[in-house]
Amino acid sequence: MADAAKGAGATLTARAGAGLGRTEKIKNQRERILKSILRILIGLVVIFNLLLGAGFLFSPARMAALFFLSPDGVQGLATLRADFSSFFIAAALFAFYGAWKAHAAPLLAPLAMFAIAFIGRCIGLISDGVTPTAFTPMVVEAVMMAILLAGWRSFSRTSPQT
Repeated sequence: MADAAKGAGATLTARAGAGLGRTEKIKNQRERILKSILRILIGLVVIFNLLLGAGFLFSPARMAALFFLSPDGVQGLATLRADFSSFFIAAALFAFYGAWKAHAAPLLAPLAMFAIAFIGRCIGLISDGVTPTAFTPMVVEAVMMAILLAGWRSFSRTSPQT
């Protein structure tokens, strides 16, 4: 009878352990799916910023008009090529590396860049007033920051400590 009780206890323990294993597998599967979705979303951020950077690099006058800028001569175009393309391409490269390797730390660079741009826009609203076109770029920056922050949070759970 004691052996039967031990056998029943061992069976219950094994079943409880098996149930925990399934729960853990489901949790791991959900985390993998979430990371995959975030990598895709960050990939869209990468593509968007690469296109903007390439646009400023190869067609600064056209991009200046889209961004409500007016370059002053050749030096103004050169400044757009250098400064704007480097901003967008650098943000894209850091985001790409973070998503590719599923590392959180590289995502902090574009997150900080977009946060600074967003703060600058907020200061512009306070200093210069609100225009009908003011909020579209802010929404785009906020969405990119939300995606990068979600990626940072998700990847920081498993990223190697550097």
